[in-house]
Amino acid sequence: MYLVKAAVSFAVNRKHDRVEERDILDGEKQYSQYALDSILVENGITIPQLESVLFEFVGVRAVLTEESVKELVAKADIPAEKVDAVVEHLVKLSFMGVEISDQVFAYSDEPRELRKNRVLSERFLAEVQKKRQYEINKPFRSYLEVFEE
Repeated sequence: MYLVKAAVSFAVNRKHDRVEERDILDGEKQYSQYALDSILVENGITIPQLESVLFEFVGVRAVLTEESVKELVAKADIPAEKVDAVVEHLVKLSFMGVEISDQVFAYSDEPRELRKNRVLSERFLAEVQKKRQYEINKPFRSYLEVFEE
């Protein structure tokens, strides 16, 4: 709903007769920024810390290995002993999803669903002998300029 309202607002402000592609893209970017701002409010670590972590994801691929995610988190001056917890926190905030099947990622902020997704991911990784991957959730991609492969 927010995205639609934002796109219509852009069209009206630009005096367009109808919503155009540029209005939708700008609405998507505004929604993406709104989504990012909303998890800054929900987070369990300090806002400056989380904001620093999130901005390390600017311009990256949507799908990242666990190793790449940990490197990005560490670049935000997160102590080595807290990196795993911050990665898990990003999953709990639904900023990232875990791979539960080949290129299928699950997102949830509900504790039971998170646990189920973790078990599905562990089984999938054991079955295919693959390293863990995460995917940045679509609402955050536009603002952070995350790209698909």
